[in-house]
Amino acid sequence: MKKFFPILLVLLFVLPAFAQEEVELSEAEADRIKAELDADEETTGLSREELVEKYNSEAAELKGKAEPVEAENEELRARLNDLEKQIQDINAEARKYEIPVEPPKKYDTYVVIEGDCLWMIAENVWGWRRCAEWPRIYDVNKDLIKDPDLIFPGWELNIPLD
Repeated sequence: MKKFFPILLVLLFVLPAFAQEEVELSEAEADRIKAELDADEETTGLSREELVEKYNSEAAELKGKAEPVEAENEELRARLNDLEKQIQDINAEARKYEIPVEPPKKYDTYVVIEGDCLWMIAENVWGWRRCAEWPRIYDVNKDLIKDPDLIFPGWELNIPLD
């Protein structure tokens, strides 16, 4: 923490000088910084001018280290943008080849012929052991079949799939 604070002080005092802008501090902030400089003077044995010079050199060193990293960040951002564009192009190309998938069928159809009844249709579709399941056919086709004993030739019934 002690190394970090001097760097922070340099950033507060020296960098504005490089930018040729004045930083206005409140009296409380200025007093706090002065107190911290006094404490640094006591712990390091350096005068304020020496501390400022030391902090300036550290700031310059840090700035020199930051420039290549910033340049590398710019290169990486440019590469990332290129990769994102390539991904968008690939996705657009892939959408051309998408095949629409139909939802699975829930029902098969059966056209009623003369003489049919629901239990016979169930037997024809599901086998003789399951002819007692004819109410399933009736339940699915209640909009068409008003009376399960009366079905008419030509009606197209939905038959539930297992």
